[in-house]
Amino acid sequence: MINTTVYQIENKDYLLVDKIQDYFYFSNTEDDTDMMIRKIKNEDDSLFLPLDDESEYQKALSLFISKKIQ
Repeated sequence: MINTTVYQIENKDYLLVDKIQDYFYFSNTEDDTDMMIRKIKNEDDSLFLPLDDESEYQKALSLFISKKIQ
């Protein structure tokens, strides 16, 4: 059995795909083309924040891709 966690973000259900450092990677449970990356601040993993800018998005995406191709 696979343990999964679903969060409601912006009134939609998102499956937690992965967590790398302070970044959380989500996929919409109803639409597999709807994915998002959020971060936490101060170890409060109940508050997901948007990324600051394109540079931070690229960093988070690179971490995810690097982990998946290993």
